[in-house]
Amino acid sequence: MGKLIMTIADHTGEISTVSYPGSDLTALNIDAEEALMLTLRTQTNLIQRGLELKYTEVARVSPQAVGKAASSEAQREEKALVRYYDTITFAKSTLEIPCVNMTKQNSNHPGFFYVKGDGGTDPDWITFVAAFQAYVPGAGGNVCSISEILHVGRNI
Repeated sequence: MGKLIMTIADHTGEISTVSYPGSDLTALNIDAEEALMLTLRTQTNLIQRGLELKYTEVARVSPQAVGKAASSEAQREEKALVRYYDTITFAKSTLEIPCVNMTKQNSNHPGFFYVKGDGGTDPDWITFVAAFQAYVPGAGGNVCSISEILHVGRNI
């Protein structure tokens, strides 16, 4: 199974990780899956303020960065909770993203970054949702759909 793991430092240097599960890898799909991972990694960096220290994709590990995020608003406790489901089995899953950029909240729904079918979502979240749904499978192994992304604090 493919996987993208990102290690992110906040403004104080505290470290968090976000791990995106991927599809099973084969010789036929590995290049396409890697391209999807790169897109999801890029989009994740657009919606969070932390410093990406390193990432692991498929069987590769990036060089390790050292330091802390430049933005004083990069706080690992400020998280986005992604709620998504398998479009066939409807099995629900969640995933947290640390150091979320709080200025990118949905203008129609305070406390949310994305609400399915709502027009008040920041464009970076729209492209993140597309990248996430293209890469991350649902709990049943089928295509997933994000229902909402909301702000959560230290613990969910």
